[in-house]
Amino acid sequence: MEREENPRFKIGITHGNADEYSYQVLARVLSEPFFLETAFPFGYASLAVMGQHIKGTGLHETTFGSVAQWADLKGKRPLLWETEAKPFAALQQALAHLKSEELKALITLPLDAEAVRPDCAGFKNTPLWLASQFVGSRPFRLWLFENWRVTFMTSLQMDRLSERLAADKVRERIESLYRTLQADFNIATPRIALLSMNEDLEAAALCAADREVLQPMTAALLESGKPVFGPYSLKAFFAEGRREAADAFHAVLCPYKEQSDRIQRQFGTERLCAYTAGLPFVHMEPVYAPGQTPLETAVRCTARALGETLDICRARALYARLTENPLCA
Repeated sequence: MEREENPRFKIGITHGNADEYSYQVLARVLSEPFFLETAFPFGYASLAVMGQHIKGTGLHETTFGSVAQWADLKGKRPLLWETEAKPFAALQQALAHLKSEELKALITLPLDAEAVRPDCAGFKNTPLWLASQFVGSRPFRLWLFENWRVTFMTSLQMDRLSERLAADKVRERIESLYRTLQADFNIATPRIALLSMNEDLEAAALCAADREVLQPMTAALLESGKPVFGPYSLKAFFAEGRREAADAFHAVLCPYKEQSDRIQRQFGTERLCAYTAGLPFVHMEPVYAPGQTPLETAVRCTARALGETLDICRARALYARLTENPLCA
C-alpha cells in the first residue's frame, strides 16, 4: 500500500506532434524504471500508433498498457490513456482531466502550432491555450536551467511597451514570482534579481527608468522583507568573474524576452524546460525543436521536465500542509 506521506503523483504527458519522433520520446521516458518507482507518469497517446513508431528502438508495444478509466491508472507498468493520434486530441483529453481536478500535473511535449490549428483555430502555443481555459489565472513562463530560474515581462516588439513595464505591473510580477518560489520550490525567503530596462542590451549602464522606477521599487520591497535586488545590467550581471554573485539568487526577472533569450544562448538549452507558473495545476514543457533536436537530447530534456514536475508536486503538497492551519505553524 502506498504511504500517504509519499504518494506517487500522477503526471500526464501528451504526445506532442503525434509523429514517430514524439512517440519515441514519449516511449523512452515512460519506460524509465526510476520514474515508475517514484511517480506515476502516463501518456496521452494511441497504443496502436505507439507500436508502429517504436519498432527498431528496443522497446515493444507489449511494454505498454492502455486505459480509459482513472481508477485503472495503477501499478508500475507504462500506461497510455487512449486518444486519437492527433495533437489536439491529447490536449483536449488532458484538459478534461485537469478541469475535473483528477489530474494535477501535465507535461506537454513540444508541438507545431500549425498541426493544431485545423482543430483549434487561432492556436498559438500550449501555455496560452491552457491559460485561456482557466478564467482568472495569471500565468507566466519560468525558464528552468540547471541552476537558474529566469522569467520575463514582455517583448521589445510588443505594443504598449510602457504600459506593460509600468511600476505596478513589474511589482505584481515580482510578487507572483515570489509566491511561486515559496509554494512551488519551497524557498522560504527567495532572493530575486531584477535586470535593467536598458533597451541597448549590449550596454552595461542603467537608464532613467531604472533609477526612477526599478531602484525605488526594489528598495521598498527590500524594506518590506522581500530580498529583491537590482536593477542590474544584463552584461554586468553575467560578466565573467561575477557568476558566484549571480548564483546567490533564486530567480532572475528580465523586463524583456530578448534578455532571457540571451541567457538561454549563454547557458545552452540541452536540459532546459519551461514551467507555466500561476496555474491551479503544474504545467511543464521540455524545450527542444521537434524533429530537429537529436532524439537523445529530447529524451534528456523530457526526463528533466518530468523530474522538475515531480519536485514541484512534492513542494506544493508540503507547502499546502504547512499553510493549511497557520495557527499551528
